[in-house]
Amino acid sequence: MRISSPSLLASVLLLGGAFTGVVSQQFDNCPAVPRLGEKCNVCTPGSEPANKWTTDCRLRVRMQCTYIDNGQTKSCFPPGNSVNNDDPEPTWEYTQEECDRGGAALEFPATIVYQMCNANDQTFTPIEEKNFIKFAHNRRLESESIIENAVWDSTINAQACRTQTYTTTLKPCTNKWRGMALEMDGNLAKNYPDYCRCFLREYLLAEISATPNPGPGTKAPVPAPKPDTKAPVKVPQCDFTNVVITELASPEKSFAKYIELYFLDKNCDGITITEDIHVISYGPGDCEPSNIDVALKGQTIREDGFFTICNSASAEVYYGRGECTVIGGLTSPANLRGTEAIAIIDSDEKVIDIFGIPCTDPNPNKKQYFVNGRAVRKIDAWDPSPYFVYDNWHVFPGCGQEVGPEAMDINKWQDTRGPICYPKAKILITEIVDLDVDSVTQVPRYVELHAPRLKHRGMGFDHDLKLVIFHSDSTEPHWASAVPIDYMPESGFLLVCNKAAYEKYGDECSEVSTDIAGPANSNGNDQIALISGDEEGWFVTDIYGVIGEDGYDTDHDFFNSRVIRMFSCLLWENFGTSQKMLNN
Repeated sequence: MRISSPSLLASVLLLGGAFTGVVSQQFDNCPAVPRLGEKCNVCTPGSEPANKWTTDCRLRVRMQCTYIDNGQTKSCFPPGNSVNNDDPEPTWEYTQEECDRGGAALEFPATIVYQMCNANDQTFTPIEEKNFIKFAHNRRLESESIIENAVWDSTINAQACRTQTYTTTLKPCTNKWRGMALEMDGNLAKNYPDYCRCFLREYLLAEISATPNPGPGTKAPVPAPKPDTKAPVKVPQCDFTNVVITELASPEKSFAKYIELYFLDKNCDGITITEDIHVISYGPGDCEPSNIDVALKGQTIREDGFFTICNSASAEVYYGRGECTVIGGLTSPANLRGTEAIAIIDSDEKVIDIFGIPCTDPNPNKKQYFVNGRAVRKIDAWDPSPYFVYDNWHVFPGCGQEVGPEAMDINKWQDTRGPICYPKAKILITEIVDLDVDSVTQVPRYVELHAPRLKHRGMGFDHDLKLVIFHSDSTEPHWASAVPIDYMPESGFLLVCNKAAYEKYGDECSEVSTDIAGPANSNGNDQIALISGDEEGWFVTDIYGVIGEDGYDTDHDFFNSRVIRMFSCLLWENFGTSQKMLNN
């Protein structure tokens, strides 16, 4: 299929709020005098950070966040707080006593208005499943905090804006760290391989002190305490031993390491630990635990059930304020090397849950090795285990895939894809056909796959293999038309046909791809590949062509032709250097 280069991907990320308006002729400038509670950022090819990602794309993001305090409208952000400030001054300052007595008087109705503007000369078309507005506890975009799905699901015309207004109640005493977020992904009809991105990151902070604080801040009248006429509240009983290790993070950045625990008993949420529970570490090759541990007694579990021990205060700065329950320090088990075993023990020093096997040498081939990576408990492995069960974990850098701190998901236990390893079964592309026929729309085309080894024939396999097409000079597969390859017939050949080829060859076709943009429907200028993985991570196992190079009028253009792999080249290699061109 001869198509233009992939369209420009535009992504706008906004943590904060925005407001109304239409694109003006001064679109590339934020207002000289901002409105109350207003933040603004413009991204153009010459601006930061847009110049890192864009070619010819212009976006502006604006937000406005205000709240009502005693009938007066106030800004959510302190005076003089700069745009994209990761460490703002607190908007509210209270003592814990004031919070305990304040009740509804310390809750403020707020209006958050988001605006995104397309200053390009093409229409912006969103990708529906990736567009949402949320009200978040931190900078991550977890799905459970989404408040509006697909609010940008219609196009934004050239030189136009889209606005969304959201009302909520800000509760600084009970929710001390809040942020607002909006994500926008879509396409512009431009022939550039890069995408366009613009963002604002703004945070609201409440500072609650144990003693009276006369400093500045929003102070609502605090009503006098009422006599307590209610019966004592029964404190729920928590099973503190029903706890598991859910993640061990040991990225190359030494300051961003942590041990993440999750208390499975919902009665434990927000409760102070009263039992003598410890997190211990077995050094590489050690059969006895280190004498340095982390005592959990007296510490408070997060409201969501997580308890995370970080190795440094810098980790909390990186991941977000409040994400670290405890700062263990550089001599604690949380300063992970990636070669140790980590365990939770009870007051009798019995192991409740463990990752790794004590006495194990620090060998990269060992299953518990996670240097420059992470170990993530699988979402279906709920039960604590005093014995290490490798199948309950995804361990990186399996297959050489190291993981940096940006890929960690602190205080979030979710279904995580494991390391993408090279397939054990050898499957090759051996023939690609684009028949020279009179019809333009009914051209029989197919891709032939072959398993040269007998042991890989007549079997299914789980390698997450897909036959894909890289259109023209695209550097990304066309995911929508990918054909899963999860078995190989007894013959050792698997034919993926388009509709016209199926009508011509019938049952010779093992798979039929009717997508006109699919890998079985190329007319010569595309790249055809077998890959393992998905949009989150993938690699090529076999390919015909050169990724990023339009095949038109090159040595790998097969328009009206047939490509056959040389018999002597049944190896894992770039098919583009081992083919013959046959004109039909």
